[in-house]
Amino acid sequence: MSEKNLTELIQAYLDDELSPDDAKTLENLINSDPQARQIFMDCLRIGRLDRIALAAENEGAQIKNPNMSIQRRIYRYTAAAAASIAICLGILFSVRQPDVPENRSFASLIPDAQKQILLLASDGARLEITESSETRTLQELLAEIPQTENPESEEWQTLIVPFGKQIDIRLDDNSRVWLNANSELRFPRKFLGDIRTVYLTGEGYFEVSANRQKPFIVHANGADIRVLGTRFNISAYNDRTVTTLVSGKVEVLADNRTFELDPGYQLSYNSANREVERREVNTDLYTSWVTGSFEYEDMTLGELIQCLTNWYGVRFEFEAPDIARRRFTGYFKRTQSLDEILHIIGTTTNIGFRIEAEQVRVFQTPKEK
Repeated sequence: MSEKNLTELIQAYLDDELSPDDAKTLENLINSDPQARQIFMDCLRIGRLDRIALAAENEGAQIKNPNMSIQRRIYRYTAAAAASIAICLGILFSVRQPDVPENRSFASLIPDAQKQILLLASDGARLEITESSETRTLQELLAEIPQTENPESEEWQTLIVPFGKQIDIRLDDNSRVWLNANSELRFPRKFLGDIRTVYLTGEGYFEVSANRQKPFIVHANGADIRVLGTRFNISAYNDRTVTTLVSGKVEVLADNRTFELDPGYQLSYNSANREVERREVNTDLYTSWVTGSFEYEDMTLGELIQCLTNWYGVRFEFEAPDIARRRFTGYFKRTQSLDEILHIIGTTTNIGFRIEAEQVRVFQTPKEK
């Protein structure tokens, strides 16, 4: 297949305009040609970076070469394609109809999808953020919650995001926060004093406005992340807090120890056993959720299932611990149904899923001979 045809197929996929026949063609190509598979995965990342750049452009950010087409970037990246990566799982299946389980749909376990994002005030006032109000600024929403008469009060608010939702907001200092599903952010209406402090449960991506005289501190599940102005992701579900630095520099205080992170590094802290791990990572993989996707490379099935749990709200149980340690590489869109994603994993691996009571059991199926 010519390079032109390959880039046209990838372009159609990125634009959600890929027909079922073309999807089959592209799927066969990336399954049989490692170089095509590498190009495809690289272009997915370029497309995601374009969406981030577009969002930044809308906010008035400076972008280099804004008129460069995605196809030109595909050609450029094709010439510089690096070593092959692991086989991606079912990326193209979004245009197919999965087999429906004989008993129940996995989607039947998903909690009430009608739950709204909530903004709670310290005095008990509450405001539901519906789809029609998600485009309004935080300041506009806060205007509907009465202020106290004490000008020296920080007036703490709590933003609660349920399963299947996410939102981005601007804080009083113009810092921007993307809040993932199944997360909470506690923050003051106005930052007073010489420290900007917020509290996170769940996952958030932060772009902190620089202010050297007023550090920004995120308290997350037993760890304190201190920054001056930077971009980073924090995942603080259960006992584990994972800080991934995209740009700038952060200090993480955990277990009475201080760790510095440089861009491209990640620090994981487990408050239960007090274990700390620092490693170099591809930060794109840990921020892909901001643009509405699950992107993973050499990720354990346990970590992938945790992502699905946080988004869909469905509980999973592994039949054996070693299954959770299996590693995968791939990409899914959050608009895909849970049935479809589990079907993709099940038809491309020897991992099976079945509903037991009100949870999904994960088990290993026999390998085909």
